[in-house]
Amino acid sequence: MNPQEKVKIEKEPMKLFMVKIEELANLSLEEIEKSKQTKDDIDIRLKWLGLFHRRKHQYGRSMIRLKLPNGVTTSVPTLYLASVIRLYGEEGCADVTTRQNWQIRGVVFPDVPEILKGLTEVGLTSLQSRMDNVRNPVGNPLPGLTPTGLSIPGLTRTCCLTSSPPIVISCIVVAH
Repeated sequence: MNPQEKVKIEKEPMKLFMVKIEELANLSLEEIEKSKQTKDDIDIRLKWLGLFHRRKHQYGRSMIRLKLPNGVTTSVPTLYLASVIRLYGEEGCADVTTRQNWQIRGVVFPDVPEILKGLTEVGLTSLQSRMDNVRNPVGNPLPGLTPTGLSIPGLTRTCCLTSSPPIVISCIVVAH
């Protein structure tokens, strides 16, 4: 059994998001590391929240991966992300991934609970953007422009945020 599966069996990773994130954010990284049962326990659990501690490259700084349903955004979430990045000066930056996600880099752990609340307020989430979860679904950014095109923006939002997606999501790739 791999280390991630062992951690999941020991304690439900999602409970960290719902119960412990503010408590953890008040501790120093040294305190958190002392309490770990295994070397990478806390890092593994945080990945379910979309948080990646850059221990080797930038100790004390994290990257937050967000789900951006169908790769579509508006000015409101974009401006919020810019405000978060601005907090970290030279240490802060953002990436757009090949799966049309955003990644915010340079985040310090004590700020995470407030950032997560802000993300929710602007319709974004980092929840389950990594590990063994449904990846960010992508589709046509201009649905409904052709008579045979399928419009799925509602489905992609359901998959990424708080609703329950359908049991099976089929993918169709068409090339001309």
